Amino acid sequence: MGIKKVCIMFPLPNMVSNERPDELAIRAQLRRILASEHFARSARISRFLEFAVEQTLNGNARFLKEYTLGIEVFDKSASFDPRTDTIVREEAQRLRTALFTYYASVGQSDPILIELPRGSYVATFAPRPVPSGRPAGSPTRRQHSPALAVLPFVDMSETPAQ
Repeated sequence: MGIKKVCIMFPLPNMVSNERPDELAIRAQLRRILASEHFARSARISRFLEFAVEQTLNGNARFLKEYTLGIEVFDKSASFDPRTDTIVREEAQRLRTALFTYYASVGQSDPILIELPRGSYVATFAPRPVPSGRPAGSPTRRQHSPALAVLPFVDMSETPAQ
């Protein structure tokens, strides 16, 4: 009898509530992020984050497109072409990385998550409760990431696989 490995994918339990925090709490969280050392040193990603959060809160998420961001955030001219100038995509990736770094370090006990999901420039907001069994302030795993388990099993068929 041989041992085979099978890959099974399943989502992690949702640790983030679907309930959106109130605007005052979101803006307070935005100020905490912008005041952090990394964001304070980078005016470009700070401006991007602030614009995305404010536009989302003001109900203008549908306008958060590459062209608009290029003009409003990165001071591009009206002839800006997002197909040839990748500044918005590059800075969005920098912003996502900066947010991940922030929440993994100084923001690990912050009560609200502000994220810019891949494939979108619309900010998302969620309360971040402390899951039971985890001490407050301890690092968390990304709540929305899928997990992969590789589990062995025994081939119990009458003819062993070769």
